[in-house]
Amino acid sequence: SSTQLLFDSATLADKDLQVRLVAFVKLAQQEDTKTVKKTATFLMSKPENAKDEWLRLALQAAGAGAMDVVRYETGKNLIRNPSFENGLDGWSFRNYSGPAGEVDRSREMEKAKVHTGKGSLRLGSTVGHDTSLYTSVKLTSGRKYRLSAWIKTEGVQGGHGALLNVHELQHEGKTNALKKKNDWQEVEKIFTATKSGNFTINCLFGGWGKSKGTAWFDDLS
Repeated sequence: SSTQLLFDSATLADKDLQVRLVAFVKLAQQEDTKTVKKTATFLMSKPENAKDEWLRLALQAAGAGAMDVVRYETGKNLIRNPSFENGLDGWSFRNYSGPAGEVDRSREMEKAKVHTGKGSLRLGSTVGHDTSLYTSVKLTSGRKYRLSAWIKTEGVQGGHGALLNVHELQHEGKTNALKKKNDWQEVEKIFTATKSGNFTINCLFGGWGKSKGTAWFDDLS
C-alpha cells in the first residue's frame, strides 16, 4: 500500500527536482524490491534523471539496472576504425604495467583470427601485462550507450583477461572478460554517460592485474 501511495502521488515525476529526489529516496525504501528495481530502471532511462548527479545516485540506490536496448533503434557507430580495416589508425597504445617493449600488439590478418573483414587487433603477452589500445569518443550526458565487441582468446590467464572498458567509468564501465581459450564471443556494456565530453574506450588486456596469453578484438561499436 505504501508503494501504491507513492505511485499515485505522482511525485516520482514532479517538476521540482528536489521533490523528485525525496520521492526517489522513498522509492528505495520500499519493500517490494522487484517493483522498486523495475521502476528505478525505467526512471533512469529518462535523460533528465540520468544526467542529474543526485537523482542518478538515488535511483542507483534503488537498484536501477540497464534497460533492455533490443527495442531501441541503434545510432551510428561512434568508434573510428572499429574493425581495424585501416590498420591501427585512430587507436593509441597505453601500457599500465609490464615491460612495454615486450607487448604483442598489431593488426591481425590471419583469416581464422579475424571476425569479419580483413583485420582484427591482436594483444598478447608472454611475461604478463596490463595494457590497452584505446580510442576516444564524444558522448552526451544522460544518454544511454551500448559498448560492444567480438573477442577471441588463447591461453589467457591472470588479471581480468580480455575485455572492453570505458576508462573514465573504471569498474562501472567494463564488459564481461574472457580468459583461457574462447572462440569469438560478443561482450557488451550498457551504460549512461555521466557527463558530456570525450570518453576513452579501451581494448583492455589484463585490467587491474597482469595477464598472459593472446586476445583478438574485432567489430567494436
